[in-house]
Amino acid sequence: MIWTAGLALLLSAAAGCERRGGPVILARTQAPAPTEDPAATAAVEQVRRGYLGRDWWGCAQDGAALRAKYPDSARLQAWTILCVARSGGDALAQAEAMLAERPGDPWALFARAGALLDHPSRGKLEAIPAARAAMAALDEHPDGVWQLGRALIVHAPRIETAQFFAARGGATPDLLALELAFLIQSAEATEAQVLELAAKTRAADPNNVDADYAAAVWLMNHRRADQAGPLLVRALEQSPHATAIHTQLWEALLQASDPAAAGDGKATAVDVPLVRERDDDDDPSPSWEALLQASRRGPEARRATLDAAVTSLLRVRPDSPGALKAAAEVYETLAPELHAKYEAEILERFPDSRTAEWLRNEQIHRLTRARHERETKNTPDPAADALLAERIETLLRERPPTLPSLRADLYIQRYFLLHDDPKAAPEVLLSTVQAWVEDEQHNFHVLADAAVELAERTPYKREAEAVLRRAMTQAEAMLREGRAQGLPQKFVDDNTNWLQGLLSSALGSVLLAQGRRDEAREAFARVQAMKEKSPQVMVRLAAFAEAEGRIADAEQLLVEGLALWGGEKSCEEALRGLYRRQHGSERGYARHRARLEDDVRAQRRAQVLATALAEPKPLPPFELPRLGDEALRSEALRGRVAVLNLWTTWCGPCVAEMPALQQLADAYAKDPDVAILTINGEPRTDELPAWLAERKLHLEVLLGARWITDNGYNTLPTTLFLDREGQVVFSHEGASERLVEEFTWRIEALRDKGSPTPRPQIKRTASG
Repeated sequence: MIWTAGLALLLSAAAGCERRGGPVILARTQAPAPTEDPAATAAVEQVRRGYLGRDWWGCAQDGAALRAKYPDSARLQAWTILCVARSGGDALAQAEAMLAERPGDPWALFARAGALLDHPSRGKLEAIPAARAAMAALDEHPDGVWQLGRALIVHAPRIETAQFFAARGGATPDLLALELAFLIQSAEATEAQVLELAAKTRAADPNNVDADYAAAVWLMNHRRADQAGPLLVRALEQSPHATAIHTQLWEALLQASDPAAAGDGKATAVDVPLVRERDDDDDPSPSWEALLQASRRGPEARRATLDAAVTSLLRVRPDSPGALKAAAEVYETLAPELHAKYEAEILERFPDSRTAEWLRNEQIHRLTRARHERETKNTPDPAADALLAERIETLLRERPPTLPSLRADLYIQRYFLLHDDPKAAPEVLLSTVQAWVEDEQHNFHVLADAAVELAERTPYKREAEAVLRRAMTQAEAMLREGRAQGLPQKFVDDNTNWLQGLLSSALGSVLLAQGRRDEAREAFARVQAMKEKSPQVMVRLAAFAEAEGRIADAEQLLVEGLALWGGEKSCEEALRGLYRRQHGSERGYARHRARLEDDVRAQRRAQVLATALAEPKPLPPFELPRLGDEALRSEALRGRVAVLNLWTTWCGPCVAEMPALQQLADAYAKDPDVAILTINGEPRTDELPAWLAERKLHLEVLLGARWITDNGYNTLPTTLFLDREGQVVFSHEGASERLVEEFTWRIEALRDKGSPTPRPQIKRTASG
């Protein structure tokens, strides 16, 4: 599966976790009812200002204190409960208690809807009906209308949300801000549209924090930190204690500051704190220009500026788990010792917080990433694996996450450990998979693998089928939801084909393991008709062909699978095993495989070259800095065949194909007719030279995060092949198992037929 860089800002049902700082936009202040106690009204407005300013932890604390003074204010109680929900507390229990104390009270219904909206497991099904009921009980009070709009943004299909805004959008600043939140989720949203709606929202309410914050988030996602910075500073002027805004501003500073800028490097930070210690403090906040100038004086000055920013936030929010988590995250690479310190403080002081829950799972993920690196380098460490298994078991037993997605993450890691353990008890594998399927929301393809293993490795074949059919039902619901969200049709179609192929082929394998061959044949027939297939699918189709005695068909499937991404491992193992079963040993296998590959190579080459664009497109022009060198203009590539590989270090397939890309670049290094370059898509690249050096890569790297996003290259890796006129003739999305061979075919096809330059001699490898 290819990696896709998400440009839309997702509003998840789990947005109650303070660490995420999600962009859910909330209502603005409305005039109080005439009969409302002015003092109580002021208390409500104080809490709402904190909420609207994204200081959810602060407004929950303020609300609890103010409720002691105004215990009869239902609105105050309701908005306090919403603050608790957004800061990760048990808001639903408080809302249910309020409803029991005030049966039928519209504000109690409002509180319950708000608590459900951010509930990790019940929100998807219950939030929208609850919001509709609250709006009706409040007689379409603006707060009730706003809450329904927010519920639709978080939980409804895009078409339903769009209809809501078509009918009600723009009526109040509340709805304008919600419409802005809805807009920035769209991959089709333009900068002009976002800034225009933000300006309209700000004009309707000059104090609207989200008019600046939401626009800044869109700009950050589109690699425009220099434009986002002033908006974030302005948002902080309205809400100086909001952790989410501070986090975005720190990231903007890191992205916009130039690590190679000239300067003496001395630790000179701005001398005005980012956070006002009191809300009535009239001292001005530092401007974006002042912050950026200080950060650009050198690495030490940038660090000093961030140190001052973190210190000022923690001075006013010392007991906020979210603020501590923000501090830990900003120091992850800048100062690992401070990163560890703040994480330890969260776990010690706030072990039951949602922030701590996320943190414990992040720590598990670090251990699993280390395990994956050991596997990649073939440096096993049984002791480290045992520690990982112990940590997972302890967490599931003593502190199981409340979020289903986090529980599923733990079960999937437990499954991987069991998968690699030949001594794992079948009943443990069964119980793991059965618990996992209850919580899984996305990784159904891995569940399919687990079900096949359960059927083929244990006596629990019927149980494996039940797990798989449950996964297929949930996967279909996920695909329906994706279609309803208005995602690009090609993206939806490709993912549907990929996932259905894996699930249907897994069903065929599970049925075959039970001896139900006719039903298995039907399942595999559906898979065979699909347009594209993964290596796992080819292995399962080949196993069924072998079971029916169609050995030549099985070999053909596996040889075709070898060239697919990831196929060199899975299809090679299956092909070798098939040969061994047919011949009694592996003697002669290498020659046999070579003959099979020779038979399909011409067909593969024709298929690769057939992917040329029917109408070549001009490359979007650029002038991009080269890592450690001067900038390069796209016009400089004219007259040569050029290959541009778009990648990031966090993209697993990008990283995995880098050695082959380096081999290709080395082969063409002395060829004046061919240019092979890469464009890195990361907004912060100060650690990139060390990353490349560690992997002994010396590829030419252009820094083009904004160019990539501006031109809609959302899938990584993507490789563009340009002819001598600068036209894109081939555009290949995803990693390539046979990169050297298939990229060479494209390069040579783009050469002028009369070019006297000899072709480079490329040393072939098993994977190249």
